[in-house]
Amino acid sequence: MDSKERDIGPLRCQPCLADDNQVLASFYCIDCKECQCLRCKDVHRRFSYMTGHQIVKVKPTFTKEDINRFNTYFVCNVHNRKLEFICTKDNTLCCTECKENIHKTCQNVQEISHIANKDIDDFGYLQRETDGLRNKVMTLSKYLRDTYDALNNESPEMEKLTKALTDMKEKLFRKIDNFTEQLIADGRRQIEFKSKATIKKAELSEKLVTYIDELFEDIDYWKQVPHPQNLIIRHRLAEQFKECEEKFKDVSAHLRTPGEVTLSLHNKVHSLVEHKSDIGSVYYEDHGGNLTDLSDHRAVRIELLHSRNLRRRTLDQDNLTPDITGISFLDDGKLVVIDKTNRNIRIHEKHSTDLIWKTELTPCDVATVCDGKFVVTFPGLVVFYKIINNELYEYKHTRNVLNNSTISVKDKNSYVIGTSGANVPALLITDSGQEKDLNLRLNDCSSYSSKSLFFRTRVAELLAISFKDFNCILLIDMETKEHKNVANDELIKPGYMCIGPLDTLFVCCDLGKVVHLTAEGSVLSALSTDIIEPKCISMSKDQTELAVAGSGQLLVYKIVKTDAYHDYICLNKKKEKRFQSVFY
Repeated sequence: MDSKERDIGPLRCQPCLADDNQVLASFYCIDCKECQCLRCKDVHRRFSYMTGHQIVKVKPTFTKEDINRFNTYFVCNVHNRKLEFICTKDNTLCCTECKENIHKTCQNVQEISHIANKDIDDFGYLQRETDGLRNKVMTLSKYLRDTYDALNNESPEMEKLTKALTDMKEKLFRKIDNFTEQLIADGRRQIEFKSKATIKKAELSEKLVTYIDELFEDIDYWKQVPHPQNLIIRHRLAEQFKECEEKFKDVSAHLRTPGEVTLSLHNKVHSLVEHKSDIGSVYYEDHGGNLTDLSDHRAVRIELLHSRNLRRRTLDQDNLTPDITGISFLDDGKLVVIDKTNRNIRIHEKHSTDLIWKTELTPCDVATVCDGKFVVTFPGLVVFYKIINNELYEYKHTRNVLNNSTISVKDKNSYVIGTSGANVPALLITDSGQEKDLNLRLNDCSSYSSKSLFFRTRVAELLAISFKDFNCILLIDMETKEHKNVANDELIKPGYMCIGPLDTLFVCCDLGKVVHLTAEGSVLSALSTDIIEPKCISMSKDQTELAVAGSGQLLVYKIVKTDAYHDYICLNKKKEKRFQSVFY
């Protein structure tokens, strides 16, 4: 294998290559600048003179180019020398030459190795900021694309212009025909000029999205690097983030709303018929806009697919009016429905008769695990079920001390149980029955109704708690315990919630509304349903359907996504799936 193939192909263990052994590398020693396999890495650590060497993991897809790019983080952009110092006043990384020349009189320059252990890792903050900027760029990209499409769909605008000219022709003799063609051409030129400027900005914003995605992956991956290189990488990535912010400001500057072609005429046009250049002109009129006024690219709308009235009686079963307290989609698109009043679990499928099983205890909520398996909460009990040949089987159950209300999946082995009317809003329970405290406490909330939902975003694990009595939702970062109180005119008596697409969630509210909320706490939209009081909600695994239940009804809606949403999905399918939310 020649050196060129070596640079392009996957990384190989350099010590093994010396013995002509082709072994893929899994680690990289920053001090030795050497790729190593697991065996050589362990041998590497045995020698005393190599103690303290900084070793990081590398992905199987990495090439020499990725390693070279990683090494540039530790080199000064100006002098191409190793970064060893940091100016704490300017928050600037420095090499020896920078220190001796640029920061010669500065008293705030310190060695990175001396302060790295005191510095608090802040990759999470940089991740959140980068992800937030990406959402802004995606929103801007969608807006610019929509504007471009509107500009190129000239029919409505030109019809208005043509009608105005036709009306004028009736009053200004046939002479107006001489300049009608010119005015229409002017209108087209105006639109063409505007569309070219818009598509240019749209293309720049799309390139910026790609660059931010690469930056986000670098942030997420290289945060594993130990001190002191950790500090250096974070500063270098922060510099790239600032560059992205500046480019975003340039693209979003002087934002204009889609306008219209307007015909402008002189008041005394009848006396100027002989002078067509003075009769009037065509110009493109739009108005200044703000990025905050744009519709978020993650916004969706819903269309009703089918409905089921659960209050209908059957010949062999005299049901009371159902109180649906939990619904969840299975992998095959069927719905698990929890009827608290009648103590039953039903499997709903379009165009089929529901399968119904009675339970001894009162069920509360349900969450789908995988492969036809789901878990149901009862007061003080969590039961695991699976469906085999249209029969329901209990294969495991665990007990807990708190009064269960809601359940959401954290991972394949653990679940977050929400408790209503308790100062402890939620606890973690494993499939083996072990309870774990999430270290969350609420003050003076023991008498108020609340629902909890755990969900994972690209940058954090969050717990959402809805308070029906306070018309608000509390968003808590599970790692940092930072929280945000979300209140909005649309959040009227919020209750059950479910995970939505692209780091969002759906919230059941009063007055027949389902509020679409971002993980940052912004309201994307209030979606109207045909249920006066939506009680519970669930999104299908393929994110194409939304089920809403309440007042004895079950409605299934189609989730209609924007073009920007589809572009986002297509883009992320080409990347690793490590950023996707966990849906079981």
